[in-house]
Amino acid sequence: MIFIIAIVIIKIFFSLQRKKKIKVRKLFKIIVSFGLGFIILYSPVKSYQQHNHIANIESSRKMPLTHFIAMGMSGGGGYNASDVTKNIEIRSPRKRNNYNIKLIRERLSKMGFGGYLKFLVQKQINNTADGSLGWAHEGNYLYEPFERHLNKIEKHIRSLFLNRDVNKEYLIADVNMNGYKFFPQIIWVVALIFILFATIGDSHETLQLLKYTVVGGFMFLLLFEGGRSRYLIQFSPYLFTLAGLGIDKFISRCVNTLYFRNLGVLQNSK
Repeated sequence: MIFIIAIVIIKIFFSLQRKKKIKVRKLFKIIVSFGLGFIILYSPVKSYQQHNHIANIESSRKMPLTHFIAMGMSGGGGYNASDVTKNIEIRSPRKRNNYNIKLIRERLSKMGFGGYLKFLVQKQINNTADGSLGWAHEGNYLYEPFERHLNKIEKHIRSLFLNRDVNKEYLIADVNMNGYKFFPQIIWVVALIFILFATIGDSHETLQLLKYTVVGGFMFLLLFEGGRSRYLIQFSPYLFTLAGLGIDKFISRCVNTLYFRNLGVLQNSK
């Protein structure tokens, strides 16, 4: 949805920039196309969700959006077990929503406007600082399965990411195991540098679309549950595409600089 919203904003912005009039009929066609596309894609998924033999969905127990907003305003902006427990205890969906609205107001009042801005700055840092995207912070529950079915090469590759616990005798994730975290952190910092390089100066439509999508993603994580870099995984295609554009731009600049420098040397030699 963030990507679709970005498309709409970019199309309107560039149309106005080119002083191109958007005809009402054309605008209507665009809205209808997006609407029908959403309905066609969403309806089968929703229908399957409600009528399947795998899991029984109880709508009365679902968490409202306000729950994730309230949770995103506590601690470091991430998962809050006490909030979840309290929401589960409240049986009525209406009362659950009202409880979360009250919680949002209390937390805003406690922090104040300046305090909330400071909180958002720190939350953005939490959202983007970890290049390993939350490696080894999810608990030890995915390391046993399939181990006996791995060949020697696969076991060696796995050992780069997991460590064997001496006491419990099974593979676990370790935050700084064998210095692994050092390498993705370098890649992440380099990617951020090239993302910044890609966004300076140029403003063509595709680049702006990627930028708006990434900014929209950051706003989403600031508003709702976040506080951990693993939440960026869902936006990684846009982030690394921007980084790729930055690398391409950097190489082009270097090649052009070398070309004109050599051309200048040849002209001076003549």
